[in-house]
Amino acid sequence: MLGILKERMGIIPGAAECFKKALNLSTARYSDLARINCGRVLTKLGLYKVAIKICSDVQESSFHSGIWYALALYKDGQFQESSSIYLAIAQRLAKDKCSIGDVIACMAIITYVGGEPELAKTIIIESFNERLPTARVIYALIALGVLEKDTQMVALALKQIDIVDDVPKSIEDFITLLSYVHIYQGNHIKAIRKASELVHLLPDKSGLWLTFALTLLRSLKYSKSSAFSASAVNKAAKVALELRDDKATHRDISKIHCTISSSSSLIQDHRSALISAQKAVHCTPDAKECWLVLNESLEFYSDKYVAAKVAAQVLSSPYEEYQHIRFNSIF
Repeated sequence: MLGILKERMGIIPGAAECFKKALNLSTARYSDLARINCGRVLTKLGLYKVAIKICSDVQESSFHSGIWYALALYKDGQFQESSSIYLAIAQRLAKDKCSIGDVIACMAIITYVGGEPELAKTIIIESFNERLPTARVIYALIALGVLEKDTQMVALALKQIDIVDDVPKSIEDFITLLSYVHIYQGNHIKAIRKASELVHLLPDKSGLWLTFALTLLRSLKYSKSSAFSASAVNKAAKVALELRDDKATHRDISKIHCTISSSSSLIQDHRSALISAQKAVHCTPDAKECWLVLNESLEFYSDKYVAAKVAAQVLSSPYEEYQHIRFNSIF
């Protein structure tokens, strides 16, 4: 229970320690539950190989154990193995059509990442046609359509959003994706309008404010008043930062700080730009975009060349070299 409480509070390393102790003390009856919990938080921490080992030791496979096992494999770059686990879940462990559809959506995304876009499209379209689409299926369909520049696939998915029951549960992800769709189609005004409408409808959602800020940022060159729009980006991103909840990850927070830094540079607030860029790097020192934003923020400072040299080293280094720093970041 302590591990679950810490996980819900966002204290993931502490939750991992609790679940490890629970696993060591558990009887055979509860060992699988402890392994699932432990594998889940280790995956969230980025310790994929350890999570894979723990999840693979589960004695009696279940839907939840399979999902976290497959996700850890995917995050570790083992796409074929992950896809095989998802397929087994869909065939044997998923209890309803909605769950099957969600699992197949995961398979389609993995197939795409593995370098087979046409097969990925076939998988997700077949699932879409055979079952009542869920939010995840629609999301995957739109995402693949945008990535492959398939306007017919995007249009097909957009027509079905109204009949999906679970969209409100993932509204922030959906609005972000739809914003990208409108921008991809060249409808920058529509993208801004839709994001603005949702921000006013659900003003307590940090993710919606960040989407609004990013939509404005991507549409700056089409704005009649770039200075006003840049200021709006900055204000929206700061609201997103204030509204973040306990579920916000280091990656979520660093993305907000990157947006604040970029917009601060545009409105000539160079000190704020530098501070936000430094916070972004501190949150996720393994994220390349944070170092790029830091470089930009140092344009008006004398030590920018030193920072550029450090950033260049990070950009050319493997992700794993900086992974350990991430877990010691305190924000």
